[in-house]
Amino acid sequence: FPVTIAPHRREAAVEAAQWYHDLGEWDLCFMWARRALQIGQVPMSYLTESAAYGALPHDLAAVSAFRLGYFQEARKHGMDALRLDPYDQRLAGNVAWYEEAA
Repeated sequence: FPVTIAPHRREAAVEAAQWYHDLGEWDLCFMWARRALQIGQVPMSYLTESAAYGALPHDLAAVSAFRLGYFQEARKHGMDALRLDPYDQRLAGNVAWYEEAA
C-alpha cells in the first residue's frame, strides 16, 4: 500500500480501507477509514483525490462499523457521509438502516 510511502495523505488510508472493505475485513476497513478521517488538511497537490475528502471515508467507516455491530458509530459516519453527498440514495438508505439498528 502507498500508506507506508505517504502516511500523511488521506488517499492512501482510504485506498487501504476500500481494499479491506472489498475483502470483507471489517475490522481493518474500520481502522483505516478512521485513520483516513484523522487526516483533515486537504493538500494542494495534483495528487489530491477529491473522493478521499468527500463521503467515501465516512461511508467505509459506517459500513464497517455496522458490520462490526458498532451501530452508533455507523449512524454517525453514515450521517456524515450523507451530509457530504446528500443526493446519494444508497447513503440515505444506509442511514435508515443504521438508525433502525441504533
